[in-house]
Amino acid sequence: MKTLFCTLILAAGLSSVAMAQEGVAVSPSKTEIAAGKTSGNFKFTLPEGTTAEDVAQNSKYYTHYFTVNYDAKSRVADITMISNDEKSRSVIIRFLVANSVEKLNIDGTLVSTGDYFEKYLK
Repeated sequence: MKTLFCTLILAAGLSSVAMAQEGVAVSPSKTEIAAGKTSGNFKFTLPEGTTAEDVAQNSKYYTHYFTVNYDAKSRVADITMISNDEKSRSVIIRFLVANSVEKLNIDGTLVSTGDYFEKYLK
């Protein structure tokens, strides 16, 4: 009985950790983000389960702002800005949210999409 209880607790804990990672994209380091602001190129590793079809469908609305090349195997979305200004960079957040991203992992720290824009893309 004790073993069963411990197993259930462990399973619940592991599933909550797995669920907590859903909706999390990995951002480049702070240094790479700063370089991206200058160059107009950003790379994000999108959450597991993101398909090339999802990215294509969601990126078609933002073609006036940026282009997206997506590698489904590595889940890396390579975003190249058409006009590298603050407004256009804010649209990156809309693209990420459309792809079910709720938070970004920057150097091991989770940041909401809104905070990401305010602290790094503005």
